[in-house]
Amino acid sequence: MAVAEKVTAKPKTAVKKKAGSGPDPAASSAPARSGTAQTQQTDMVAEVMRLVEAVQDGKLDERMEIGDATGEDKELRQGVNDMLDALIAPLNVAAEYIDRISKGDIPEPITDDYKGDFNEIKNNLNQCTEALNGLIAETRRLAEGAVEGRLDARGDASQFSGAYGDI
Repeated sequence: MAVAEKVTAKPKTAVKKKAGSGPDPAASSAPARSGTAQTQQTDMVAEVMRLVEAVQDGKLDERMEIGDATGEDKELRQGVNDMLDALIAPLNVAAEYIDRISKGDIPEPITDDYKGDFNEIKNNLNQCTEALNGLIAETRRLAEGAVEGRLDARGDASQFSGAYGDI
């Protein structure tokens, strides 16, 4: 696994020692810290790969385990989880709206604030519900006219675009 090998490669650092200052206390503990850092890095790669596989399998509720992580390791894990939340929450809203629309339950416009591509998805869903509501209202108006004997009533196709206007 080339990515894991690159990520787990030991960093090369140089430590300068003052001449005659005796043994460097950090030097004796450096291998232990390096080993711990190496283990944390390996654990991080394994956890990221577990999460990638879960998301690829459609398990969008999976998150990185934070456990007893500390420092930058904890920040990185929390950051990945926050990123997934920011990505998945708007997708869940869109999925809910599409589900409701498919069942004939036209929801109110989405009023949450989104940025970038998510805002475009929100705007498109709002246009969809607006067009459906308009089509329903126009159909209702024509049906009521027919019931009342106003058979000359016609729909205003100019209010709609595409296939909606053709109806």
